[in-house]
Parts: sequence; structure tokens; C-alpha cells
Amino acid sequence: MSCSKPCGECAFTKASAAYREPHNALKGVLCLLGGLPFYCHHNIDWWNPDLDGYMPRARDLDICAGWKRETQKLAATGYFKKHRMIKQTYAKIGLGALVTFIHGISKSEKAKAMKALDGVIRALVKERDEAEIVHG
Repeated sequence: MSCSKPCGECAFTKASAAYREPHNALKGVLCLLGGLPFYCHHNIDWWNPDLDGYMPRARDLDICAGWKRETQKLAATGYFKKHRMIKQTYAKIGLGALVTFIHGISKSEKAKAMKALDGVIRALVKERDEAEIVHG
């Protein structure tokens, strides 16, 4: 399922609060560069006490139209044609590091997560930049 156009709350719309929220912005970048689905946040009640967390079931959500738009732009550069599974794996590692950074207890744990997140984003952005140069 997919939203037809980006909503006013879209994490891929610069004027939105979701775009300016660091967790959403980083998660959006990782999902975009990893080709991992990013779900629309519009009208979602993220707190679910039955799940002890903030994430509703993925099957109840729509794919974010802003993510879809940006993914299509990136795909047009040929970005996803080379090393797609490696990019997905890097993005998943980055998402795990983001969770560890947010919920980590010790300073050293947070520092390791931040270093991993930085490395993942740098590697994926480098791949994106190279694809844009070739097809730009």
C-alpha cells in the first residue's frame, strides 16, 4: 500500500516537523539509501502499550509517498543497480546503531553506536554521490 502524495507531515518534506526531528531524518536517510521501506507517519498513534513501544505493525501502515518519490529519483541515477543487498545491510546496521544510540545506557555504548552510524551514512552517501556523478 502507498500514499498517493506526500502529506504535510512527511519526513521527506523540508517544511515538516518530521523532517526536522533528528530521529526521523536519520531513519529516513537510512531507509532511502538502503532501499528499505519507510512508512507514512500521518495519523499514526505511535504509542502502543501492548507492544511496549512506539511501532505499529508494518502491515497496518502505508509506504511514505515522500520516500517513494525520493527513491524513484535515486533509482533514476542507477544507485540501486550495484550492490543493492550490501546497501540494504549497511542501512539495517545503521538503523540498529541509531536505536542503540537513542536507548543506550553508557556513554561508551552511545559513542560506539554514533561511530557506526557515522560510518554507515558516510559509505552510503559516497555511493549515492558516485551514482549521481555517473548519471548526473
